[in-house]
Amino acid sequence: MSLLLCRNSARLPYYIEKADTRIHSIQELCWFIYNYPLILTESPLDNELIAWIKNELSMGILAERLERLSEAGESAENMICLILREGNYYNIDEINSFKQKMSDLKKLDTERHLLAEASTYFRLGRFAEAGDLFCEAERYLRNKIKKNVTEDRNELSERLSDVICDEAVCRLRLFDDDRAKALLLEGAEMAENSRCAEYLYLMDEEKGAKYITEEKKAELSERREEARQKAMLGKNCREVAEIFEKDSVKRNEEIRKLISEWKSVYRKMV
Repeated sequence: MSLLLCRNSARLPYYIEKADTRIHSIQELCWFIYNYPLILTESPLDNELIAWIKNELSMGILAERLERLSEAGESAENMICLILREGNYYNIDEINSFKQKMSDLKKLDTERHLLAEASTYFRLGRFAEAGDLFCEAERYLRNKIKKNVTEDRNELSERLSDVICDEAVCRLRLFDDDRAKALLLEGAEMAENSRCAEYLYLMDEEKGAKYITEEKKAELSERREEARQKAMLGKNCREVAEIFEKDSVKRNEEIRKLISEWKSVYRKMV
């Protein structure tokens, strides 16, 4: 992913490997921090980022302040907030809201923190990382159930079914249909009329039918048809149809180009 919210663009963008994202300006950096706070605050602030702010953005004063904070062992969270203040992209109320969001994230228990991380990677299109984190949250919940903790067992099972569904969606995005279907089947058996049951029915009516009501079946069938019609009218579908209307030479060239683009997108997901 490459952002373009630049007023003064850096000659060399800063690459955030975790998100496969290139940052070109202080405004883009502030936007990324604000929208994906867990990516840059989970570990000490990267010295390469501070050097990039100094050398590529010519913000020497900010870089020096960040260096002093880093040497003093300041938290990444406080250093990030300094960048937001100096970036002049968000106002004081928005920055205070960000601080509150960070405070809330620190209070999350293990399960909810894993889910927050997984959701962050999912929004970034990093489905392999998201799936692995959902899987880790799944293992955590299974251990809770096994240890017979004081929480309601049915509620835990429903939460586990939801997490399994989220992992299955990641596997579907990675075209691992067999793994996704196995997960959905397991989740559907845990909780009645769950999201897993709905996805399973959409994938395989025969296997999913017994886990949902007749009313829900009709609703899902209608939604599936609406999605199919929408997809048929979508840009990608039109592009493929146009390719097959060309002569064989041009068609083969366009197909190779399209497959190459699809491969590139897929590599970024894993």
